[in-house]
Amino acid sequence: MITRSVKAFWQRHLRKVGLGIKSEELQEKVVGWSNQMLEELIVKQSQAHIAIFNSHEPKLAHKFLNSGFPKVSLIESNIKMASRQKVLTSEEPRINVFYASIQEDILSPAKSSPLSKQSLARMLLPAKHMNNKLSLIIGCLPLLTQQHTITTSLLNQLLIFSRRAAVEKSWTNRLLNEESNNDHLLDFYPPDTIYDVTRPGLITFLNPGQLTLLKCNQDQDLEFYSFRNKLYSFLYDKFFTVIPLTERQGFGSDCFYPEAIENTSITHEQKLKSIGYKITDFYPLFIMPKDIKAVLKELAETFSDYNSSLIAMELACWMDLVSKLAPTKDLKAQLVKLFPDLEVPGELEGPVQDHSPEVIYNNFPVGQKLFTSPEGMEIFKEFVAKMINVRQGNYVD
Repeated sequence: MITRSVKAFWQRHLRKVGLGIKSEELQEKVVGWSNQMLEELIVKQSQAHIAIFNSHEPKLAHKFLNSGFPKVSLIESNIKMASRQKVLTSEEPRINVFYASIQEDILSPAKSSPLSKQSLARMLLPAKHMNNKLSLIIGCLPLLTQQHTITTSLLNQLLIFSRRAAVEKSWTNRLLNEESNNDHLLDFYPPDTIYDVTRPGLITFLNPGQLTLLKCNQDQDLEFYSFRNKLYSFLYDKFFTVIPLTERQGFGSDCFYPEAIENTSITHEQKLKSIGYKITDFYPLFIMPKDIKAVLKELAETFSDYNSSLIAMELACWMDLVSKLAPTKDLKAQLVKLFPDLEVPGELEGPVQDHSPEVIYNNFPVGQKLFTSPEGMEIFKEFVAKMINVRQGNYVD
């Protein structure tokens, strides 16, 4: 029986050193999945770079090199592990070793330590003139909190990245003393994101609870998830391709090093077990952002009456707003109570949870109208301020 103190100590250790893939059979599968994803994306090995987090040994890196990839980065979140990797790979010029955290430094930058584009480029784009179309990141996150943070941050960073063009246009208009149609644009310059450096594809392993959260709106077996969860899944699917790499086949902690011992209960545990998931296993999947320009174009064409420069951020804010309403109460009545001057169509009558995410999406023009009002502007500003980790009103003007 593992005591609470031992479990807490081990979780802190796992957070620091990360989780490497120990099983050679699983390592071979990871290489195979990587090549499979490149084939589907029509990306050559020479156009992709492999970055492996916390492998703790160079075996997996050598497997990627032997399969035809030109270079591999090994990135360790523990400085002793990084030093050890440098010694083990000192005679292999195609492997570069770095000391960094997949969470704080790469996929979810800490508030006190903004992302460094230069450092990120060295790790994910090591060849200066490489025709790089994809940075394929391989990493396993042992803790549920880490998994949630990473998947959420990937979406938040993409939304921030999507509105950079709008901010740059607004600033140009100010310099030229020209009027801008982005009067409600937040007056700050967006922080750098991983998407400013490369287009990342992530092969990782998630707890079944986190995996199914991302897919619950697309999988009929997951109907038991809440309306709020399905809205999030719908939004994620708008901006990302999420592909489970097995048919509900997970991998036990003995396939990884060091072994994870987290046995935290998860939402819908019994229901997930009933459809074939093992709660203690890790499930592989591929996550990659869709072409953001194509997504923005599609949104602008669908909602053609509105300015497209902020459309991704406003869509996310609209769906977040609806997801926070009381699920059993009338949706239209709640919106009208909060915003008396807002015109809400009869289609939105009835309990919130009785509406599909598609209906909420199709009624996005209601949110667009809302965000042109003073009340709506404040909601939008608060939403974005939270996303970029600044206090509301603390913007550059």
